Amino acid sequence: MGSFITLQEFYLMRPTRVRNIVFFFFACEVLLNHLVKSAIEHYNNSSIVFPRAAHCSLHQVALEMVHFSSPPGSASYRKLNHVLSLNEKFHISLGPTIFSTTERSVARMLQGYGLRQAELSPAPSDHNVTLVETKWSKSRCPITDRDCRHQGRIIIQSEQYFGDHIQLCHESHNCVIFEFSDYNYEKAMKNNYAESFVLLPVMTQSPSRLSPFVPPVRKELKGRLHDFVFFGAMTARRREHLPRLLASHLKTCANCSVVISRDQHLPSIANAYKEAKVCLILHSYAKDSGGEYHRLSEVTPFGCVPVVESFSDRLGVSAYAAHGGVVFADIEELANATKVVLHMIDSGHFDHRINESVRWWNAGIQWELVLSSVPHNPHP
Repeated sequence: MGSFITLQEFYLMRPTRVRNIVFFFFACEVLLNHLVKSAIEHYNNSSIVFPRAAHCSLHQVALEMVHFSSPPGSASYRKLNHVLSLNEKFHISLGPTIFSTTERSVARMLQGYGLRQAELSPAPSDHNVTLVETKWSKSRCPITDRDCRHQGRIIIQSEQYFGDHIQLCHESHNCVIFEFSDYNYEKAMKNNYAESFVLLPVMTQSPSRLSPFVPPVRKELKGRLHDFVFFGAMTARRREHLPRLLASHLKTCANCSVVISRDQHLPSIANAYKEAKVCLILHSYAKDSGGEYHRLSEVTPFGCVPVVESFSDRLGVSAYAAHGGVVFADIEELANATKVVLHMIDSGHFDHRINESVRWWNAGIQWELVLSSVPHNPHP
């Protein structure tokens, strides 16, 4: 009998291998198809009508997001056009290094629109540069400063933050919010902020920060070392649910190897994903949440099967399930979904499916073209 993960080890989030002697023989294609159909039904059962994105690329999902929130002639479209036309240059500084890929993607998008990037931070008195920031940025002209309220500004929404900075941005004619989640966007609509919100996949890594570590030839799933891998901050919610998932898995598996870690060392993360059959993704703080796109787009190039707690978002979910290889399940069903996928992998029935999904994700987002529908009014 191998050693089990201890509660102390779990809460310290040290990468740990776990072994058990029970073998599990339950899983079937019908149940996996049911999980995919459930994700699409979740997407269909919306209080508002979303575009049908079931047969489109990741780039098309991005274009549909913009068109949904900011169709030509809408108040959001006009405000976006106004903010993008304020200045010739933009300066982007999103704060923590976790946003480094987002920073590069947004810069490419704005450059594709026709703006030039100012590499050096502008002086506080320079209002001829549009600032691109998150809630976490150390702004040289904070929106909370009265003298900076009407600075040209784009706020990148990275979580579900509807604090004073969002209201102040909405109240300024020169500020828009780039929002990654249509669930958050619905909240913005209820707060009458929709005019200032533009849906964009800004938290999707395309390419990922782990791209340099993706192997040129992926190991087949059946021969990989780890049953499932989870990386992420150990929030209170994850402390509640991950031990249950782990305990459920240990009851039904033989010779299990599981990695649960908060490690931020990129080569270590990549090495675990290379050997993962399943990459597990849970929401940080609440069941009703926008998608964990930053993590999802990070794991997919490694060819593990992403088993993901259901998103409250609906836009694009059918495409992620049908073409992106994502297995969505509510938190109560996440353990069963993982067991089903692992059994199918060990039976040799998943590699073709996931190879197609990897190609779908690798086609990526052509960031330079995302804002192509918005007229470019050159600054005089």
